[in-house]
Amino acid sequence: KSVIRDLDHQDEIKSISAEPVVLSLEDSPVEQFTALFEGEDVVYFSAGAGGKGGEERTKKVDYEGALKVFDALEGVQGPKPRLILVSAIDIRDPDTIPAHYNEADIAMSNR
Repeated sequence: KSVIRDLDHQDEIKSISAEPVVLSLEDSPVEQFTALFEGEDVVYFSAGAGGKGGEERTKKVDYEGALKVFDALEGVQGPKPRLILVSAIDIRDPDTIPAHYNEADIAMSNR
């Protein structure tokens, strides 16, 4: 199974023999994710706002979305699936600083 935001990606998911499931990290309730994770061995989390939508959407998807997945895993009855969280730090055009970066973000980015 593969969670997708919209059906535009379903053919790509089906082409690798996975089952697309439409859910939104931003809008779907945690209970829907819990139901999806029941009986699974592993959950891979590789979602991210990709810098689209500014600070609010980045927080909603990258931070709150990850928390939603953690909460959903906690809600699974019986054995919990393992979680593999795929992440990246500051993979952007280094000449373009996002408007929502503060001085600490810029300093971290320049390391």
